[in-house]
Amino acid sequence: PMPALAAALALALAGGGDAVVTESRPAMGTLATVTLAGAEPDAARRAIEAAFAVFARVDWALNEWRAGSPLDDLNARAGRGWVPLPGDLCEVLRLAKRGAERTGGLFDPTWAALSGLWRFDRPGAAPPDPAKVRAACKLVGHRRLELRPARGGGCESGSVGGCHGYAPGSRLSVVGCRRRECGGRSEFGNRKR
Repeated sequence: PMPALAAALALALAGGGDAVVTESRPAMGTLATVTLAGAEPDAARRAIEAAFAVFARVDWALNEWRAGSPLDDLNARAGRGWVPLPGDLCEVLRLAKRGAERTGGLFDPTWAALSGLWRFDRPGAAPPDPAKVRAACKLVGHRRLELRPARGGGCESGSVGGCHGYAPGSRLSVVGCRRRECGGRSEFGNRKR
């Protein structure tokens, strides 16, 4: 999708002109806006469609809440063998794994096993049962997120735990609890530092 977007943008901007074309659409749980200035209207329209096609592709591949998405499939099959994934999700997982390594585990994309335990959006919410947290912690650990090339492109993942996608809304409030409950000072998972 990215080469098509680049080509559409180059063609749109080559036409010149003073027109400004703006369009907003729901995308990835928020409102995305694409604006092109100095493009011929017809070429701008094609470039805007190409841009929204990229948003749709990212939403499909990296949306953990979309049933049947590659990330949803990875989470559903976590710890049960290799899961084929598209190239764009592979790249995000590689970057997320690198970020986890660079931060000593403070950023860990495999924390999905813990995500449902903390629910503060309900009246009377309380911290989760420590036994449930310990059980879920066994599924968390960026070092166990494995990626390998797949035949026909993309990659396969052999993740022990699930991975969270990247969407609007912060989950950082859970990080302090998770670090402490999972026994890590500066990393998640089962190892202490």
